[in-house]
Amino acid sequence: MTRSSQDEIDVAKLTLDAVSQRADATALAWVGELGLPAVQAQEIVSYLVADAFETRVIGAQLLANWLPQQSGDLVSAAAIWRGLIEYLSASALAPGLRAELLVTSIMNYGANAFNAGDGETLIAHASAWSALLGEQGRNDAASDLQVNSAEALLSQGYYERARDLLAAVRSSGVSAESAPVVARLDQKLDQILRRPDETVGTFDPERVLALTRQWLQADPAQARALAETGLRFDATIEQTTENVDLAAFPQPPRDLETLAREAARLQTSRTPIHHLLAVCESCMSTLISAGHDQAQLSALGNILPNVIRTADRLKMWEDATTARWIEAIALKRLGRKRDALMRLLEIAERIDERRLLIVDPKLRAGVSVYLRHLSWVTAEIAFDLRDDAAALHAIETSKARILAELRPTASSRQPMTPATFLQSVRDLLAERKAKGRRHLVAFLADTTAPPDSPPGEVGTLALLVPCEGPCTFARIRLSAIQIAAAISKIQLLVAGGGSLRSAAKIDPAHPEARPFEPVIEVLAPLVSWLAPFFDDGTIAAERDTIVVSADGPIHNVPLGMLPVGGEPLLARAAIVNTPTAALLVGRTPAPVPGRAICYTAPAPGERERLGGVAQEGLSALSARMPTRMVDGAQLGRDALLEALRGTCQDLSETLLLHFATHGDVQVARPLRERGLALRGTDGDWLTAEQVSALRLSAAHVSLRACVSGVVTEITSREALGLVWAFFGAGTSSLIATAWNVDIPSAGRFFARFYDAWLKGEMSRAAACRHAALALRNEGGPFAHPYHWAPFVLSLATLEGDAA
Repeated sequence: MTRSSQDEIDVAKLTLDAVSQRADATALAWVGELGLPAVQAQEIVSYLVADAFETRVIGAQLLANWLPQQSGDLVSAAAIWRGLIEYLSASALAPGLRAELLVTSIMNYGANAFNAGDGETLIAHASAWSALLGEQGRNDAASDLQVNSAEALLSQGYYERARDLLAAVRSSGVSAESAPVVARLDQKLDQILRRPDETVGTFDPERVLALTRQWLQADPAQARALAETGLRFDATIEQTTENVDLAAFPQPPRDLETLAREAARLQTSRTPIHHLLAVCESCMSTLISAGHDQAQLSALGNILPNVIRTADRLKMWEDATTARWIEAIALKRLGRKRDALMRLLEIAERIDERRLLIVDPKLRAGVSVYLRHLSWVTAEIAFDLRDDAAALHAIETSKARILAELRPTASSRQPMTPATFLQSVRDLLAERKAKGRRHLVAFLADTTAPPDSPPGEVGTLALLVPCEGPCTFARIRLSAIQIAAAISKIQLLVAGGGSLRSAAKIDPAHPEARPFEPVIEVLAPLVSWLAPFFDDGTIAAERDTIVVSADGPIHNVPLGMLPVGGEPLLARAAIVNTPTAALLVGRTPAPVPGRAICYTAPAPGERERLGGVAQEGLSALSARMPTRMVDGAQLGRDALLEALRGTCQDLSETLLLHFATHGDVQVARPLRERGLALRGTDGDWLTAEQVSALRLSAAHVSLRACVSGVVTEITSREALGLVWAFFGAGTSSLIATAWNVDIPSAGRFFARFYDAWLKGEMSRAAACRHAALALRNEGGPFAHPYHWAPFVLSLATLEGDAA
């Protein structure tokens, strides 16, 4: 069929008119204009003018079969099949004949509907039509139809529904024809919908640190010469691109003029899905090849609006988002950064809308993986424009999405505009309930950078939102790889060997034998830029609190030990961590605890060797509130969980939980393996996944357990581990440890912390700072960061944190 005749003839309407009412042969001259061979055209016409309804249906089926095969007119073919299904469903034909014609029509419609851009109808009727096919014994056809429906759901961003539908198809059996499609859709869903768990990589921390230290000490001109390839730290889920390789359909144009013509044809294309995929692929290729060529980028910018409109019309959500992403990057390269930022914020809003379609909160964050560069590129442009609202919004709303869903506050789940979000954070920081002022430092690590990026070429963004005054933007030339390597080195210095728990551990009596200074030197740029703000009084030394929203491997860095102006940051201000400022603006109440449960589980012989339970420093706690001491040697995991459930369901007073036991973490499976050793040995673990299933009315949790604060961050910027789990269970604040700790020094720390906080003289943040500095000031081995720095306080709310 020629393009002109196709524009003039509504093939589907004329065909269905002929089916519904016998037409005169002279009125079917349009069939000849479709370009069929004379014999085939004559046969179709003879069917369409027949007296019997079923004969006319067969003629329509012949034409619908021919259209996609010979002319690529999927739109007309799908419309014919859909109309035939409607007619046949209400017809009075003999049951056997009706069923045969209906089955044929449904099968063919299912094969054409999605690619014809008719996914909505397919989704709406797939279940009923599949049941009809099953009644006729065509289970293979029913399976194929459901798979086609799943593909339509996936294209529109209904990820969870697509996953559930594919699971149902697998349970009933997948046809050989649909098996490759199911495998492809499964792979894509695995990349997008991933429950929180493992994503880790391997790298050589010694080599990374050596390169980083050389780079820090080198001139900028020499820095690039120090770059080496081979660094590998893959902590992201790679997003693959599906290639379209169908010879019968439009292929990617080779030049911009051809691309413009193909994009102009999108509105009238008879193969809309394949046409759109080809044009999108070509637009992406053009963006990559154009670099910063202004002429090519301008031409691409003129083409993309038509692509976006077509994708929106066809409800191809992912392709519409991809086209908007290409447009934003092109605008950025053209120097139109403000326009690019607006496009990126629109994409973030669209992703939020699609995310809310997912029912399971642990899957809902997955859609943010779709464009894993989005938060970084948005924040980077906002930094260039000094747009503090857009920068804070891009940094903070990309973090801890799942945790925000699990927390009880509803406000954390409601999208905010950048300006509203910044104002909410400022209002929170400006409250005068606590002694001193509070300031937010938000980090964003470039976890999307190539793993072999040389030192200094990629880095970390940091934004200071002070209690008063303008925000400050900082670009820190430390990559996620370098930060992860540094903290991995500290773990090796403390634990020895090649794992977090092994032989040759640090000697608590002589920690100076394993100095932290080389690693601290590498990590110092994370906080050294704050020095001028202490000097000019923006941050009041020894009075104010810095609220840190970490990202990537920064979650595992005790920032208090890093130097600012020659002394540790903790010596100048109290420090608390938060998973994201988006949690804080929810303003969840944090009542003061009324009673405590202390769960102690020393290893065999440990209590006798170290001097009994007094070593844990819990006397300050029991002196301030009713305290129940639980000996872990008498309880297993199930008994403890049952006790916690029963206690927390019937509480009239808020609970404080203190765990004094051994801890371990499996960075590859931070939720499902290891955690807290309930009997002081490796035999019975309370995992993070089990903790997150609880509902704790806990004002505070203390974890005197090794590496209890170590987390693994997945692509959707969810920092998984025990801290995440306890917050998800309802805890308001938590102290956990960054590495293996010494039990006597930990006891000293907690005794001072509880004494200062529960007296009512200090906030949790100030009490934590007081306890750590008091331990450091004892001198001797306690002056080493190994003893005083690993205790990190994290808050899910700033409410109720006053003294």
